[in-house]
Amino acid sequence: MSLINCPECNHEVSDQAATCPNCGYILKTEKTTNVTSVASLPAKKKKKLGCLFYCSIIILILMTITIVGAVLGNDTPSSNNNTNYGNQNAALSTNAPTSFAAKNINGLSNKQGEKIDKILSQCGLKDASSITAESSLDSRYKGKKGYILVIGNIKNVFVFLDKKQNVYKITYKNHTLYGKGKVKSTLNDYCMTAEEQDTVRISCEEKIKEILTSPSTAEFADRNEWAFSKNKHTLLVQGYVDSQNDFGAMIRSDFQFEIDRKTNKIKSLIFDGKELIS
Repeated sequence: MSLINCPECNHEVSDQAATCPNCGYILKTEKTTNVTSVASLPAKKKKKLGCLFYCSIIILILMTITIVGAVLGNDTPSSNNNTNYGNQNAALSTNAPTSFAAKNINGLSNKQGEKIDKILSQCGLKDASSITAESSLDSRYKGKKGYILVIGNIKNVFVFLDKKQNVYKITYKNHTLYGKGKVKSTLNDYCMTAEEQDTVRISCEEKIKEILTSPSTAEFADRNEWAFSKNKHTLLVQGYVDSQNDFGAMIRSDFQFEIDRKTNKIKSLIFDGKELIS
């Protein structure tokens, strides 16, 4: 056993002592521990981060920025595209045919259709249900396209358009409704509504009964067997009646009325081939 000096108080102490009896300092010697002090071990060198690591970080950041930018960039065109689609749809909606003529005649703009609609209305044809091309009419007027217009049960109104899609002429039977850029007459000048026909038919029946031998036996033609025609000035009505004569036999008599449209007075009445009113 030998003496050593305490590192703390420099007091002599046995080299076998675990602590200094003077100051309590814990003594560590190679003999008591046989373990190399951690402090005495050589420190591990820290690995330095190389340039490759930092370059990788920078590249990753740049890639992230690029991807985010691309996503945001794609959103803007998409929005623009949606706006463009909306504008296109609005344009299509605006260009969709709205007038009667434009809906029925191919190649007409709304403006052209509205112009034709106005003329049709002025001619008393605003309630038309359809207008279709008819090639057999094209030869009537050189360079003009013919169409058949249907209004109610009337199917012989003809409309002719020139190469610029302007109305050239409108006719009904042998009557001109529109021509040379002006309205000549209306459909009402030549046609009668069912209500008008019924009113005139009843009046004519009452007048015929006045000249029959046995008016109580009168049986007039069915409604669809009467004939009505008119122009701007005159209304022509034709029909027949079955009734008893002086001998009680049923005979049929034809009659025809010519009525002044302005005064509503009978201008002529022909009964059984004899003119009774003239």
